[in-house]
Amino acid sequence: MRVKNRIAALLLEGRNIAIFPEGTTSDGTRVLPFRSGLLQAAVDCTRPVQAVAIAYYDEDGNPSADAAFIDGMTLWQSICAICRSGRITVRLAFAAPLAPAGRSRKELAREARDTIAAILARRPALHPALETH
Repeated sequence: MRVKNRIAALLLEGRNIAIFPEGTTSDGTRVLPFRSGLLQAAVDCTRPVQAVAIAYYDEDGNPSADAAFIDGMTLWQSICAICRSGRITVRLAFAAPLAPAGRSRKELAREARDTIAAILARRPALHPALETH
């Protein structure tokens, strides 16, 4: 509740907030269910939610799990795995903002999750300005 209220205060100040609503990390092969609690701040403040899909690819353009932070890995182990992997391309795809009006936080979370899953299923085209190595 304290975090949700802090997010709401920042949104009311006109600030933007980034959250990772899966609430955990995965190997990236699927999108986990979203936890809706922190989206209540967007509902309360009637601020749109910008869903962003993040995907990692290897040198050949195939999905890469080298950046995965899973299974009790330490941060150091994750950093070492990334450094050993060679080139990793991060692709970001931005969906149309989702208006919270008339939606519960659970509906908003479900729609954001489904939107991101659909984007990732299409393997978003890389936008040159968003390429990160």
